[in-house]
Amino acid sequence: MLWNREKAVDYFMSQYARYDPEKYTFRPNRLELTGSYDAELALQKLYMECASAAGDKTSLLTKLEQLARFGAEDARAYNCAEYKSIIKLEASEIKKKVENDSLFH
Repeated sequence: MLWNREKAVDYFMSQYARYDPEKYTFRPNRLELTGSYDAELALQKLYMECASAAGDKTSLLTKLEQLARFGAEDARAYNCAEYKSIIKLEASEIKKKVENDSLFH
């Protein structure tokens, strides 16, 4: 299957837009929601990284491999280990979908 750069970038940007970690910042029970905040922060980071690498399939797979192996860090995360774990797990899942050409299905 031919790689559709525009479709890939649009897909990742739409996924990025689904998450908004800042919606938890000013809630009265924000400390109880730190896990949700970290998850949305991690997913936003992941999808932005994917969108920026989605110009071609090889670049995207390379980026996903790197994220699946090493994760990423963000000083704003409450639980850095959990944040990194989310990045690794989701990057691995997306990588499988890209390899199987099932990302858009």
